[in-house]
Amino acid sequence: MARRRAKKRTAEERALDDLAEPHSALWTCLIELWAWGSLSSPIVQKLASAARQSGCRASDISTLANLGHGGAQEGNVHRDLLRAYAARCVTPELRRVPCVTRVKSAEGERTESTSQAILPASEWIRSLCGHGLDAALLGSEADRVRFWERQLSSPRAVGVGYYHVRSFCPAQTVPLLLFADGASHAEHDGTVAVCFRSLLAHQCDIAESMFLLAALPKSAAVKRESWRQLWSALVADFNDLAHGRAADGSALPLRAVVWVVSGDYEHMANEYGLPHWASFRCFWCCKQKADFFDFGDIARQTYAVEDLLDQAALEHPLTALTNFSPCMFAIDTLHCLDLGVAAHVYGNVFYELTRDWPETKIGSIQRLNRELRAHCAALAVQPPPLLRHEHFSPGAGGYPILRHIKGSVVRRLAPAVAALAATYGCGSTHRKRRARVTSLLASLYEAASCRDLVMPANKHEDFVNALSEFLDQYRCLRAACRDDGWHIVFKFHMLRHLDEQSKHLSPRYVWTYPGETFMSLVCQLAGSCSRGTPGRLLGVKVLEKYRVAQHLMLSGQIPVRSRMVSDELGE
Repeated sequence: MARRRAKKRTAEERALDDLAEPHSALWTCLIELWAWGSLSSPIVQKLASAARQSGCRASDISTLANLGHGGAQEGNVHRDLLRAYAARCVTPELRRVPCVTRVKSAEGERTESTSQAILPASEWIRSLCGHGLDAALLGSEADRVRFWERQLSSPRAVGVGYYHVRSFCPAQTVPLLLFADGASHAEHDGTVAVCFRSLLAHQCDIAESMFLLAALPKSAAVKRESWRQLWSALVADFNDLAHGRAADGSALPLRAVVWVVSGDYEHMANEYGLPHWASFRCFWCCKQKADFFDFGDIARQTYAVEDLLDQAALEHPLTALTNFSPCMFAIDTLHCLDLGVAAHVYGNVFYELTRDWPETKIGSIQRLNRELRAHCAALAVQPPPLLRHEHFSPGAGGYPILRHIKGSVVRRLAPAVAALAATYGCGSTHRKRRARVTSLLASLYEAASCRDLVMPANKHEDFVNALSEFLDQYRCLRAACRDDGWHIVFKFHMLRHLDEQSKHLSPRYVWTYPGETFMSLVCQLAGSCSRGTPGRLLGVKVLEKYRVAQHLMLSGQIPVRSRMVSDELGE
């Protein structure tokens, strides 16, 4: 009788056996660098093969060395690596979304059925809670009850609600923040992310991380149909979260609602359909463009949803959220204050000082860097990069504004710039007013950094007074200089509305520093996946690697903060 041949084990089965054993330090290092986009799949295979030839006998290194038929088929290495490792990831699997995509070929443009992918938030919630992270992530039940009670007691919670959360049980519901940036047509900024920080727990590393939900490539290959189908899938998942159920109908351990949508106003106008400032209407107060800069005429009152612009103009799948309200769109201080108003103030101060000093152009910029760094050292503030005239001087037909400096650096510089302006704040009315504007800006930053979820009444009053005087003094500088400086843009009008928003929510809770840091991480990750990958397939490949990276953190194989920086300010 012929002997029965034993079933040949597949690469996946051998890898599952390897996963039962503790991984070698070399394997963990290689997979971490691959998952975060520092190494490509073929490079990982080559390094593992070289390690094996050098005498390494670890079975997991042998598995990596055998990828792609030992490196002979380089195009299959990424696929084999995922097959060998992704089977045991504790993170949820990708959810495929069928899409109709227009692609370009030699014959011309054609329509092709394909699929994109999302990492559903409901599955992430279940995964986090299943690994004992719910207490650290969500805080105590008493904290959540206290949080929602404060929201429901605010004036805007009457009727439709400030964030429209009255219909949810306070003890069982947690808030989510939706971050994104970039115009909807941009090819490099098409990532949607959600923050599971929940606004209540600041000590949990996992909670402060950003979790990718969907990669939305905005290249010519992915048109409007694909974008809408992906967004509809995300909104359906958010609605499942709001009702505490998973896609398969099972109950989730908690409920969550999209509570804040934050980002650059340019992004919100292009992505969500908010009226653009160039359309002569303000989304928050319905003022005409001609009245944008009459800061004193903006009524300090609560606007109901009905008082906002026509909601029918918001043609976006996000409006299908169970708790959707236009009031959930929040003004982000990173783009409004740091990269907007403060950049204008700094640019004018630096430009005027270097123009008035008797030194040459090179000597004046050296003097500016020297004195600014001296004030930073005296105030124990991290100094900025060395400035050049191109950083703030007006271009052809332009106006002074600080350019090419990160928002976190702008924020830190406020007291140093105030001290610099005060040094040269004697003599003329213009100099005194300039020093006063920089001092008020530093006060605004101090108040806007309040760590309380809602500003205390006395602190909010100081914030409002400083904000009102700042805008009045800046307008006087603008009037005195005419067209020579102290330019006013729409972001000054948005800053006026920060007065009302700060009554209900401290500005630091909706700034997009984590989202901006996350975008740079995704750019690196996407760059490692782009070789030989069509644009319509790039998003899926990015999510596959990202899922492995999150598994390494959740399973404790690598430190949580190995790549996930939660805040540009290091907080």
